[in-house]
Amino acid sequence: MKDEISKLTDTLDLMRDEFLRIKVCSVGEVTQLCERAISNIEQKVPVIVQRDKSERRNVVIRVALDELLRVAEPMDGIETLREACVIARKAHSDNYE
Repeated sequence: MKDEISKLTDTLDLMRDEFLRIKVCSVGEVTQLCERAISNIEQKVPVIVQRDKSERRNVVIRVALDELLRVAEPMDGIETLREACVIARKAHSDNYE
């Protein structure tokens, strides 16, 4: 059952992506139909929207960690902070690879 739900979610995600592509290339009534289809999919399968938001947050976190590592590197006495950032980044990347 879990595999079936996953396949259905993937199919709906693909359909949503296709509607987004059609919407970009169209005007008028077709655009409105695509917007309704996209909205309907997003309402019925909120995990797709949640995944997209998580991916955007993931990018922000990675950039922040990179910046923190860059700033912490040249400072004396900050090795523990830098080590904590390196450990956090490794744990983060292990979870998403």
